[in-house]
Amino acid sequence: MQDEDASGGEGPAGPAPGPERTHPRRRHTVALSSAGAVLGVIACLLAWLHGGETAEVWGNAARYTARVSASFFVAAFAAGSLARLWRADVTAWLLRERRGIGLGFCAAHAVHLVAVIGRSVTG
Repeated sequence: MQDEDASGGEGPAGPAPGPERTHPRRRHTVALSSAGAVLGVIACLLAWLHGGETAEVWGNAARYTARVSASFFVAAFAAGSLARLWRADVTAWLLRERRGIGLGFCAAHAVHLVAVIGRSVTG
């Protein structure tokens, strides 16, 4: 009995999470993932507005969407390292929102896949 009292209410995994131990919620996950899809579609529209032959337009769309995808990927990939090297509100936000940024990368990359398939078909 005395061993249970000495633990101070801690469970096998340590102290129970209280208000000071909870992580801030990701508030922008849906917005960031939607932003990846929207920016990818905008990149495709810009390629179409630029004009040219159909194959050339699809090639430009693939290049533009690759750049959009790369920006999301770099932000998600570097978030942890940046948060350790440079403690600031921006890097804390990047680290907290890394999941949404990664989903934004996935959405933009899905649009990129459509552009690559369009280029292959019109080849």
